[in-house]
Amino acid sequence: FAASLELADGGSAVFTARLSRASHAWLAGHVLGGVALIPASVLLELALGAAERLGSSGVDELTLEAPLVFPERSALQLQLCVGAAAESGVRSLSIHSRREDAGATARWERNASGTLAAASTAQAAALHEPALAVWPPEGADALELSGFYEKLRVTVVRRRIVVRVVVDLDAAGRDDHGVLDVEPER
Repeated sequence: FAASLELADGGSAVFTARLSRASHAWLAGHVLGGVALIPASVLLELALGAAERLGSSGVDELTLEAPLVFPERSALQLQLCVGAAAESGVRSLSIHSRREDAGATARWERNASGTLAAASTAQAAALHEPALAVWPPEGADALELSGFYEKLRVTVVRRRIVVRVVVDLDAAGRDDHGVLDVEPER
């Protein structure tokens, strides 16, 4: 994060970041349908970073609401807003973005929302223990990965404001199909 601020309202916090092709060139390689998108894993990493700084045990939920388009010539400003801990210890979070060249009065777009888990002594201790001391885990089935990337086909169909990503994966002789629709609120 570029900066963080705990707000005076009793536990809320805001974290800021700036992403650009100059500082994070590797992100420009995540292209779907000719459009560079920030991967969802980056948003999850930001949420995990905020959770760690605030003493939460992790991210309970993260819902992607709008794709995060990586501009070609401008930077992205990001804000990760975390609410005060509820009585249960759970905290709300939201991730917002806007293009830096849009100006200070430009509208922030909400890209994701979710919750941070409550901090507990048992959970915190578990975070520092190796979860998979034995590899592969007991009962795991080995998958043949030769030709994996040849079998992975990603097709993007773009219709107005809806982006549909279809992933086909033939693993272990069966076809698994996943579809993700991303449609901003109207």
